[in-house]
Amino acid sequence: MGDDIHEYYDALVDTVDNENIISNNVETIRRSLVESESVRSRNGDVLGRLRANDQSLTELEIFFHRGGGWWSEDNRGVPYSPAGGGELGWLGYFIGRNNGLKILTIHAPQLQQNESIWSRGHLEFFFRGLKRNKSIQHLFLEGMEPNIIGELFPVLDLAPFVQNNSSLNKITIGSCADVDRQVASLLQFAETVQFVSFHNVWISNEIFGEVSRSLCMLPQLERLSLKNVGPRLCAEIAAFLQRNDTNLRSFELSGGMDGDSINDEGMDILVPAIASSNTLTELDFNGNQHGEITTRGWQTLLTLLESPTSNLKILNLAATALGDGEALLFARALANNNGRLKALLLEENSSLWDVNKRMTAAGRKALLTSVFDVSSFNSLMQSNHTCAVTYEICAPFR
Repeated sequence: MGDDIHEYYDALVDTVDNENIISNNVETIRRSLVESESVRSRNGDVLGRLRANDQSLTELEIFFHRGGGWWSEDNRGVPYSPAGGGELGWLGYFIGRNNGLKILTIHAPQLQQNESIWSRGHLEFFFRGLKRNKSIQHLFLEGMEPNIIGELFPVLDLAPFVQNNSSLNKITIGSCADVDRQVASLLQFAETVQFVSFHNVWISNEIFGEVSRSLCMLPQLERLSLKNVGPRLCAEIAAFLQRNDTNLRSFELSGGMDGDSINDEGMDILVPAIASSNTLTELDFNGNQHGEITTRGWQTLLTLLESPTSNLKILNLAATALGDGEALLFARALANNNGRLKALLLEENSSLWDVNKRMTAAGRKALLTSVFDVSSFNSLMQSNHTCAVTYEICAPFR
């Protein structure tokens, strides 16, 4: 590396007179060479561990764009950034024959990087090797936006891997402004997947229609997480829930980016659909904390708890701006729930910035009294003894 630095330095000396400019450029080149060498070294180490079937390598994160968070603290696994198309075939081959890898994250290329360092043929060799893997349990797809998917990254080429890997039980789609149709189509091949999650994703109504059709084709799907859900998707979600061929057990409809939260009208649409489900036992509204759901909306939700046919066991209302008035409503509903609800999760409802949308000690007392009223023997006997009301994160209910 020292020889490379001197060669660049000599070239600069021949063309530039200013010593400060020369020194600055040499330092930039030195950092670039060090980073490039570091990437090559890390890639070689990862390929070696995959080839040796290193059982300690359980999480791999592939960046199909340059830089792409290589040193980010948010990495979900050991990072790999292809330096050229020639190594993609080996990468896919070694992943395919590895039996210790459990989580694979793939970051799509970035649109601004027009100078592609691999061809469609290189990607085909990667996908061909990957489809032989039988150990990966969680596939995480990042940045799969419509303006990227296609020739730049043909995500449907993942279909043989998704379809043939019987260990695959979770797919997460993350960090994109909208979901591409190819991603929606890919989901229909995930026959063994039990959990599908959309994380920090904005989904259009049209694309969600295609996503829901694919989800209905998954016989083992039990959990669905939709973050960044607003009123615009409620009708499509309700139609999905009312289909007889869904077997969802757990459903998350949390608030997300740009304050996109469910409102009262959304509750009017969603609650009847949720009530129609014979399988849904866990419902998660966490993060809908922007005040779009008023007392009227919560009263609509409470009809689920008061219904004698309700199957709900766990209800997560963390960070939903519940106040004391709503707490009193829930306390009355719990008294009439006859022990069907097992957990009501309410963390972060006492730490919101708006003092008018906070649950105080009075609200917490009303809820706790509904499940364990010691004011008299009769009140104690009539209390709801089976529901755990929590105000802190409680691992058993996650």
